[in-house]
Amino acid sequence: MTVPGADVAQRTTGIGWYRCWVKVPDNWATLGGRDLWVESFTLTIDSIHTAHEAYLNGKRLGDAGTLPPDATAGDGLAQRYKVPPGSLAKGKWNELSIKVLNRDGTGCFRGSGPSIQGYFLECFLTGEWEYRPGTASAKPSRAAYDQFHEASRVLFEAQKLVHGERLSPAESLKKFELAQGLIVETVLHEPLVAQPTHLSFDARGRLWVSHYVQYPYPAGLHQISRDKYYRAKYDRQPKPQPHHHPRGHQ
Repeated sequence: MTVPGADVAQRTTGIGWYRCWVKVPDNWATLGGRDLWVESFTLTIDSIHTAHEAYLNGKRLGDAGTLPPDATAGDGLAQRYKVPPGSLAKGKWNELSIKVLNRDGTGCFRGSGPSIQGYFLECFLTGEWEYRPGTASAKPSRAAYDQFHEASRVLFEAQKLVHGERLSPAESLKKFELAQGLIVETVLHEPLVAQPTHLSFDARGRLWVSHYVQYPYPAGLHQISRDKYYRAKYDRQPKPQPHHHPRGHQ
């Protein structure tokens, strides 16, 4: 793709990636304490339709608008992003990638196109860029995978659990919308209960909750295989409580 460009032939719809490479002066990439040279670099992106995200050597610099699923348009103004010290490699070609949402097929770069600025020097990144659509109908020439088989890889326990977005119990309670005359109260929440598998009321109206806090990694056991239904096999069959002892304990 030619950047910038308003040629109808270059207009695309949907998610697309623009990429180019830039080799900066050595003193832009030399770290040595507090240095205004390496703390003053910016990436400027002229107005672009709908939304975009900018990355330098795989690190996210910033965005305008939001990408799907909750796509919103940016303000249409030029965006300037700080390039963090240490992001640029000395004597090497640095990868600049810009992910763009072209909602209506008019999402080309406008104005003077992207540019990178230092204290006294700047480089206009105009001309030919690599372009790849977010999806492709034809198989790409390389790095394309489409061979699948039944899942069986052992699910090793992660050293650090990364949670998705979540609300506190109090915040969750506020989200309920109730019919006239009904109320809802918090009875039990984490950490008193975690990973519940079943709940039911008995004849006296009491609520019983079963939870399995060790799933899928029972203490003292090692998963050796699983099938596509996530039915796991372990290295041994533990004895029921109170006779069960985790591995290494007598």
